Amino acid sequence: MSQPHLDPQVLVSLTQEIKASLETGLRSNEREKSARRIHLILNGLARKLNVSGEVHMFGSFSNGFKTGTSDLDVVFVSNGETESAASILGQFAQQLADLGFENITTIFQANVPLLKLSDKKSEMEVDFCINNQLGVRNSLLLNTYCKYDYRVLQLGRLVKDWAKKHELVGTADGCL
Repeated sequence: MSQPHLDPQVLVSLTQEIKASLETGLRSNEREKSARRIHLILNGLARKLNVSGEVHMFGSFSNGFKTGTSDLDVVFVSNGETESAASILGQFAQQLADLGFENITTIFQANVPLLKLSDKKSEMEVDFCINNQLGVRNSLLLNTYCKYDYRVLQLGRLVKDWAKKHELVGTADGCL
C-alpha cells in the first residue's frame, strides 16, 4: 500500500504549527510559579477559614498539558464535612479580594458550583470548585502517561490546541 502524496508546503506549514504549539508549553515556567503561589495562598486560606480539607491543583497544570495561556483548575477536597459546596466557596469568595484576586465570580447554579477569579499579580484565571476528586485522579493518570512516554504529552497538547482552535472545549457548554 503506497503512502498518499502530501504537498510539501502543507507539510512545512503543519510542522511549523506543531513546533509553535509545543514551544508555547515550554515557555510556561513563570505561570507554573504563579500556579504554585496561588495554590499555597488557597491552602492557607482554607486553614484560616478552619475548613477541614486540602486544596489541590488539577487539569492542565498537573497533567502536563499546560500551555502559556492555560487557566488554573483548583479543587478543595473536604475531609467529610457536610457543608455544601456553595457554602464553602462562599466563605472563600469573601476573603479572596484581600489576598490579591479580582474578578471573583460565583457560579453556584451549575451542576458543579464554581468560583472564577483572576490573580492580580500574574493575571492568571482560576477556576475553583469543591470535591472534584475525579478531576484530580484523571489529572494524575494523564500525568503518569506523560511520564511514561513523552509523546503522550506532545499529543495531548496538540489535541488540546486543536480543540481550542475548533471551539470544542469549555465545560460551560458541556465539552471538555
